[in-house]
Amino acid sequence: MRVFSSLVSSVLLLAALGCQTKSEKMPSGDPNSDQAAVTQTPPNPAAETPEPESPFRHETSEGDDEQASVSRKRRSVAEKAKDALFTRLSARLTEVMQSSGPAAAIDVCSNEALSIADTVGKEHGVSIGRTSFKLRNPVNRPREWVKPFVEKRSDTPQYLPLDNGSLGALFPIHLKVKCLMCHGQQDDILDDVKAELAKRYPNDEATGFKLDELRGWFWVEVPATMEEI
Repeated sequence: MRVFSSLVSSVLLLAALGCQTKSEKMPSGDPNSDQAAVTQTPPNPAAETPEPESPFRHETSEGDDEQASVSRKRRSVAEKAKDALFTRLSARLTEVMQSSGPAAAIDVCSNEALSIADTVGKEHGVSIGRTSFKLRNPVNRPREWVKPFVEKRSDTPQYLPLDNGSLGALFPIHLKVKCLMCHGQQDDILDDVKAELAKRYPNDEATGFKLDELRGWFWVEVPATMEEI
């Protein structure tokens, strides 16, 4: 009987050990377990495939550089034309004032300034002129694209594309000492100059300025293509 009881106890003990062994081999479900650690995320094909380089990227960059270069050239053309008109007109006014007096210089503005501007424009391949918010010669009234800058009294150079593809450039003119004789305060203008102005420009508005004040602008229109310049 004792032998039979010992045999039964041994069988039960082995069965218990077998269950425990199977239980230890079962996955725990813990994400930190060995089985979870070896689980790998499937690769993302899109992440491993490099983005193809656009065949137009280099061409677009070159196009932008070329356009910027053309813009710089057109600005340079406008600035050179403005400088040429200022230099030539100032030289002619100074010449006449020194030889015949300020009243005679009014004739330069009245009869020669437009032709000088036309000559400079042809030499540089541009259209060019002067304008102001207080006109003396009505011919110099502002062009349409210039009007907003005149209303704002823009005091710095301006560049903008025009509807016809041309470049519009605007350069402020500030009153110099020698200009006071015809455009200054009443006390600055000699009587013979006042008489000549009244005769030539009965609706003159271009007086009353002070030294270094904004007098007006040079405007320049540079053609759309360099071939036209």
